[in-house]
Amino acid sequence: MRASVFSLVPITKDDIRHIAALARLELDPEELEQLAADLAQILCYVEQINLVNTDNIIPRNRFVETENVFRED
Repeated sequence: MRASVFSLVPITKDDIRHIAALARLELDPEELEQLAADLAQILCYVEQINLVNTDNIIPRNRFVETENVFRED
């Protein structure tokens, strides 16, 4: 089992402030607190997805075979 970066590095309010500044968002303290909790939860879900064994899964760029539907002319 591989270690996850998300569980090793906690999300801080400074991280949220930095992300908000990059997105040009102004957040009040309540929004900052809620966003930190939401982002931590999202990263926990990503961590769970990263734990799924995909060794025998073939990478694909499309899941439905397509064909050219344009006419020859």
